[in-house]
Amino acid sequence: MLKDKIILLFMGDRHNCELKPSSRIDDYHTTCENKDKEIIDIAKRYNVDMILHPGDFWTDSDKKPSNEF
Repeated sequence: MLKDKIILLFMGDRHNCELKPSSRIDDYHTTCENKDKEIIDIAKRYNVDMILHPGDFWTDSDKKPSNEF
């Protein structure tokens, strides 16, 4: 049976970096991990069907996976 509505979570560009950006004074990798956990928690809390992520996940072009898109 089809659902009456689909619940989407729209999140902005992550722009993850392997190396900590020089301007950051926090624990960059922990902050990124906490952001990801928050997104997952929100998705679970609201029974999200799909997370939409527009834009870049990685900042460094050499870290982006290649694909046919």
